[in-house]
Amino acid sequence: MSVMTFFQCVGIPLFTWLCMRYGNANAYKVAIAMIVVSLVGFRLMTPSMPGLTLCILGGAVALGIARGGTYMIPWNVYVFLPDVDEALTGRRREGIYAGVMMLMRKVCQALAMMVVGFALDFYGYQKGMSSASAETIEGIKLVFIAGPVIMACLAFYGCFRFKLNKENHKILTTELERLRSGGKLEDAAPHTKEVIESLTGYEHKKTWGHNNKPVSSDRQNNMA
Repeated sequence: MSVMTFFQCVGIPLFTWLCMRYGNANAYKVAIAMIVVSLVGFRLMTPSMPGLTLCILGGAVALGIARGGTYMIPWNVYVFLPDVDEALTGRRREGIYAGVMMLMRKVCQALAMMVVGFALDFYGYQKGMSSASAETIEGIKLVFIAGPVIMACLAFYGCFRFKLNKENHKILTTELERLRSGGKLEDAAPHTKEVIESLTGYEHKKTWGHNNKPVSSDRQNNMA
């Protein structure tokens, strides 16, 4: 754990650079891939394999670096989400997004601990036991390796559906500035409309508050 924690700190500046150079989605793919490779490597290790200590340290280093990325990148993405929300609703709601992120993080951590506890109990693990059956040992491996790998694969899939990148965000912010200045929604360039639709999931004519989402009163004049 100490090795992973140290290299997690190393991973933060590394993935900051990767995000700036290759984008958040691609950087997250790297982090997820490192996690999967590390966990699969741990699963394949056996007590009799040569160089076991070095293999464990190598896996811990890779896992620690990857964890730095998986912790940092979602917060880096968060900075840009209120811009997408404003394009849809015409409102700035950074505080709501921060609150939801913190709440969901706590909820997910609590659920993970509960599921792990139930799973360990199912496989016969008891607190303080000096030895465990082969079935219990395999169950522990399944809980701490297979479970995270499945969740990591789901996250990896989500990276391919992430549409926001540097180019799209620049187009988005330029359009938001135009609308804030009193520009009309229908005057947007065709490519800008495509970008807004891909980011919000709504038809362009239903963005900037032209939908059932709550809209602030100071935007009403720009929505005519």
